[in-house]
Amino acid sequence: MKRLITCVYVLALGCGPTGTKPLNSEPNNQQPNSANVTPNNTNNVLQQPESLSEVVLGFTEGASVAADFTSGLKGDGDQLQGEMRDGPVANDRAQGAFENGVSGNSVVDEPTCVTYTWGEGLQVVVVFDGCVAEQSGETIDGTLQATLAFRPVTFGLVLEDLAVGATTFNGTLDLAFGDNGGVNADLQFDTAEGSTALTLSNLTIALPEGGGVAFNGSGTVTNTKTTSFDVDQVAFATGDCLPSSGTLSFEDGGNPVTATFLPTTPTAGTVLVTWPPLVANPTEMDVLPPCDPM
Repeated sequence: MKRLITCVYVLALGCGPTGTKPLNSEPNNQQPNSANVTPNNTNNVLQQPESLSEVVLGFTEGASVAADFTSGLKGDGDQLQGEMRDGPVANDRAQGAFENGVSGNSVVDEPTCVTYTWGEGLQVVVVFDGCVAEQSGETIDGTLQATLAFRPVTFGLVLEDLAVGATTFNGTLDLAFGDNGGVNADLQFDTAEGSTALTLSNLTIALPEGGGVAFNGSGTVTNTKTTSFDVDQVAFATGDCLPSSGTLSFEDGGNPVTATFLPTTPTAGTVLVTWPPLVANPTEMDVLPPCDPM
């Protein structure tokens, strides 16, 4: 699904179309249990962690692009890594595997929207023109350079003003394959929270049955400050630009924050937040611009 541009950041406690909504909120004719809600002012307003939006938005924007390329390239990369156990692999075989992963298996849904210009050895310039990502449904336009390497098989991607949906990305995305494969990234882009940098540190990759991509690992988001995070079983379903399960954990103000992605996250933009002691009970919060249905 494509990402909608609008986003609401509302902090008020309530059950309306915006704001935060504790899962154990009391009926309308009862007062909330004071042990369950920590007010930050006389109106009992439940506050979001200060860095929640920039961390969750920064991670999901960059990880969605990683999912787009991982979903298409992992099958061919793993196969190439397996072939290397039997001996050296010819350059043209590696080139064919990369192209098949991008426009065959694949990253994009229409092979004619991609052109390849191979240089010396295993370096290639890839141009996307009016493409649509099979994984997320986002549009892809622009250029990347790729370098293919062996032992282990690695596709090193350099994004140069690559537009994915409404966001333009620069930086590196390295995909390694085989038993010790993973994703490393250093990406720069703008979000509703401002200029953002995302690093991903050897995220492990899984392709769940039924499609999609799941990640485990760690990284950092830099916006107003740099925040380290861990992700556990964060899964992007096929057709979604946002994850629909798994957790993202970090610290805010010295307190641990856990944001759990929900099946409704791609369509509603809400995540389930725990932030003890300020938000001791899991609470749904509006954080992300939802995806636009394909």
